[in-house]
Amino acid sequence: MKKALFLFLFFSIYLNVFSQRKTTQIGVIENGKVIFIANKGTLLTNYNKNLLSQSNIDARFNNVNIVEYEKGKYLLIFSGPNHKSALAVFADENQKLMAETTTSCTTSDCSQETYGCLVKYEPGAEIGYCSPCANGGKCTKTTSNESLLD
Repeated sequence: MKKALFLFLFFSIYLNVFSQRKTTQIGVIENGKVIFIANKGTLLTNYNKNLLSQSNIDARFNNVNIVEYEKGKYLLIFSGPNHKSALAVFADENQKLMAETTTSCTTSDCSQETYGCLVKYEPGAEIGYCSPCANGGKCTKTTSNESLLD
């Protein structure tokens, strides 16, 4: 009985500590406008490095922006010569824009589309999924236990 209780407590703590989404503030909403506050150069350097090491994608992203793709729904979009990649962003109660940093969706097949393939989350889900490209092209999902932006 003690062993079962110990295992239950261990896994409860593990799930609470290690399964929570990791976020990084990248912007704010002021007077209805999105203001990018993160260092774009640092984000580009770190994301390029992490995407290459995690998914073997050498995208050479050279631009990053926050876009609102639906009312109140945002994405952090990285773009480069042949690729586009997205991370989900949400506005917290203080209008801080927080990027979900452990799941991204990357494509070269539909990089010419406005957003490429989107990363989305089901309510309560810890790991996102990639929406399909409108043209049926391939989308690569990258997930990590660590932030893809650090």
